Amino acid sequence: MADTTQIGGGGPVTIAGALTTSGAGTHSGANTFTGAVNLDGRVHYAHETKTVGALSLGTTISFLSVDGTKAYTLADGTAEGEVKIVICTVAANTPAGTLTPNATAGAYATIAFNTVGQSATLVWTGSGWAIAGRQSGATANATSVAGLPVIA
Repeated sequence: MADTTQIGGGGPVTIAGALTTSGAGTHSGANTFTGAVNLDGRVHYAHETKTVGALSLGTTISFLSVDGTKAYTLADGTAEGEVKIVICTVAANTPAGTLTPNATAGAYATIAFNTVGQSATLVWTGSGWAIAGRQSGATANATSVAGLPVIA
């Protein structure tokens, strides 16, 4: 049986100075880190695969499986700076996937996905989803926008 130490009794815990942990562990709940956070190893984001409908705000990454014409929605974020990464992983049968965020930051209303590898990185501003980046999933020269998800 693994050793377990519980501190704080469910209340706030403050650690002054360096904190080092090793081994596998699980942490849940809201956290605030001030200063540098150094990670040695991989970061694994929560993800989901959607074939249609509402994308989860509880996951950072949503993989879209676009088979034919599909509609996807994205509710308002819950905190400024929240990041949502949307990636098309399946594009079949004349794919036409359309993501419609509830609120946008910018002059767009939808993002269209029709090719495997297309992606969009969105950031919640407090009043809408801003597009921080988009990728086509294909090789292209530095000035090309061919193949990028269409923003309308």
